[in-house]
Amino acid sequence: MRNVRWTGLCALALGLLTAIAPKPALAHHSMSAYDSSRSVTLKATITNFAWTNPHVQIQFEVRDDNGNVVPWMAECPSPGRLSKRGWSESTLKPGDQVTIIGNPAK
Repeated sequence: MRNVRWTGLCALALGLLTAIAPKPALAHHSMSAYDSSRSVTLKATITNFAWTNPHVQIQFEVRDDNGNVVPWMAECPSPGRLSKRGWSESTLKPGDQVTIIGNPAK
């Protein structure tokens, strides 16, 4: 009987400790700055590809309807996540012609 009571008390203490202990955040930040209800498709020329943490950045230029060159920047996942999908530091180079599809900032 004494062992059952001690086991029950330990289980209760462990349950309470688990309930009040701090838990890690599931996401490091939200995507609320981007308009997930729409996406844009841009024909672009790469000007810089920064393979850096915490986010890879792609700088590029797009011609608007009047033929003017407009600079843009895209934020990508981390180098670690991109490398798991086959990307590397040399995936994009200045001058590369690409099509970029993404959610614009709000």
